[in-house]
Parts: sequence; structure tokens; C-alpha cells
Amino acid sequence: MCAARWPGPGAAVLDVGCGEGFALVGLHDSLPGARWHAVDLSPDAVRGARFGHPDAAVGRASGQHLPFSSGAFDAVLCLEVLEHVPVPLQALVELARVARGFVVLSVPNQPLFALANLLRGRNLSFWGEDPEHLHAWWSYQFLQMVGQVFDLEDVRHPFPWTVVVGRQK
Repeated sequence: MCAARWPGPGAAVLDVGCGEGFALVGLHDSLPGARWHAVDLSPDAVRGARFGHPDAAVGRASGQHLPFSSGAFDAVLCLEVLEHVPVPLQALVELARVARGFVVLSVPNQPLFALANLLRGRNLSFWGEDPEHLHAWWSYQFLQMVGQVFDLEDVRHPFPWTVVVGRQK
């Protein structure tokens, strides 16, 4: 991502599927004065995110049904989440609804993700696939799906992921 594209100070940022809030903590200093919001389905993850980032408004919600008004956020993050969502295209449409600026998405890039797991000795009985993942995309497949909802502003492939910055069409 180019720094010039990133929202400025005071931006409203939403992290969908925030987990314990690692992205919130990692990005906090890059956006001074940002208004951070985060949601996750897991009560334990929400507790962890609240503890690790007390300045953020953190709550429970599904990425397919976000409790925010349309266009509420300058940037929406959805990192390592869509592969867990039953209907990822529906989630993308919902992310587009609440974003008035950028959406940053990341998913494992198959088959590289599975290969990396095999090389690390993880998920051997699943041939390196994560048994919790409902979807596995090659990068081009993921980009095709995302391109139905967003204009692709930037695409990166840090091993073994696909990272996309999109804007509403």
C-alpha cells in the first residue's frame, strides 16, 4: 500500500474480524487520532481486543451483517477473515456498504499457504489446509471475486497471502 493512499489523521477505521486486535495495535501509531472500531464474532476475541486496544470501540458482529450506517468508515480492514465466512461475496458487499474509502483485504494464497503449512509440519492430515477454512482461493480467483464489488487499487503477494486494497466501484 502506498502511504499517500492511507486515510489521514482523524479517520474512522473499522477492523472486521479483528480477533484479539493485533492489526489495531500494529496500525495504531500509523494513524494518529484515528477513531478505531472493531468487530469479531468470538466473545474471547472481543475481550482480548478491548484489553489490548482500550481506545477502540470493539463489539460482537458478523462481517455479513455489520451494525454500522452506510459509508461510516474511511477505511475498512478485513484481514485473514473471508476464508472463514460462509458467503464471502455477501461479506464483501457488506464491507463496501460501510466503507466510504478504502477496503484492505487479505486471504491465504493457495496452494502456497498449504505448502507453507506442510513445510512447517502443520495440518499434515489435511495436506496443509487449515481445517477451519471454508474457502481456499488461488490469488487470481480471489481477485476475480473482489473485482465484482471493488475496483482493485493495489494488489500484493507477501508469501503466502494475497493482499488487496480496493475502492467501491
